[in-house]
Amino acid sequence: MESEQPQSPPKIIIETFFGSLPIRGDIEPYEVQRNLRALDWIEQIVDGSNGGLEYEVSDDRTLVVGVVGHSTVKVDVLKCAERSLEELNYMQGHVPAFVDGAEICIQMSEEAHSEVPDLDLCVALLLLMNADGVKPEHLPTTLYSCLPLTDIKAMFRHEDESVIESAIESLGSREGAAAKRLLKQCVYQAKEPTHIMAALEAIVFGRHSIKVKPYLPLIVEYTQHVDHAIKVRAIELFGLTLSVTDKALLPVMRRLVRFNHHSVQHLILNSYARMAGSDSVEDFIFLLKHRDEDWQHDIIHALCEIGSASSKQVLIAHYTKAAPEIQSIISTALLEECACDSERAATEFLLAINHTKPVDDLSSIDASLRFD
Repeated sequence: MESEQPQSPPKIIIETFFGSLPIRGDIEPYEVQRNLRALDWIEQIVDGSNGGLEYEVSDDRTLVVGVVGHSTVKVDVLKCAERSLEELNYMQGHVPAFVDGAEICIQMSEEAHSEVPDLDLCVALLLLMNADGVKPEHLPTTLYSCLPLTDIKAMFRHEDESVIESAIESLGSREGAAAKRLLKQCVYQAKEPTHIMAALEAIVFGRHSIKVKPYLPLIVEYTQHVDHAIKVRAIELFGLTLSVTDKALLPVMRRLVRFNHHSVQHLILNSYARMAGSDSVEDFIFLLKHRDEDWQHDIIHALCEIGSASSKQVLIAHYTKAAPEIQSIISTALLEECACDSERAATEFLLAINHTKPVDDLSSIDASLRFD
């Protein structure tokens, strides 16, 4: 007879002002009590807010409603309690809410602290929402997008790096010409390179509605920065945003292609080959001579992109001393470009493919070159 599996204690349902709160049966009593005290505390805060905070009943639960900037924020207090007292504990350090109807989790800090109950974070958020004279940078960064442009602009004078980064990201998420003009103004006028790079990265990686082209001169400028880390970040952005049809960028590419860093290896080589064509072959010969083996794959792929007589000569000359994997890339690329049997036979002869002795090589090529 199989032994019976131990069963979890049955759930308990406690009725609160904010709705029915399910509690798993094995939760410690002190944990239940501190969450219930926090719910009472939240009631006191709302009732004493002089109308700054209000209640709204939604789906059999009561939300706390306030205003941040130009947005309505509805905090789901009960869900915070459920996270601590129900079966799942997820997204700790966040407060579940609705901002202008969109469901989000408001991040209250960069790190979650298990000793701080989620409802305590709700309390902190509600106190901030209702307090007078709270500086915008003291709000959770998730709510920066709720602030008016004047508040965002003022935040650029703040010295804290994380505030600057979050403010720029928030500004970049906005629609409208005014926000985008202010974004460009702030990015160009900022003095701290790390802040500028944070802004440019926010534009490139996270704000698809914003055109990168107005910021390209700034990105190019920072590809020459004396600080190595800043320079690398700028090269990465440049490589991710450049268009191979923009021939005006060729001088920049010629400068960057010899910079010894993997950002060039992975993001610049192929685009440079496609833009410069046979004019880039000399640079690729330099790279074959002066770069480590881990560059070989990317250099060879870039040379294969060119498809000129000079690039083919380089590939054939490099073939004999290349590793088998690189040889395979070269032979595949060269043979795919052959327009007829005679070209293919000549290429195979030069690469010493499918031939064991010179007479066989020459006779097969001779046969393929015969005229009807």
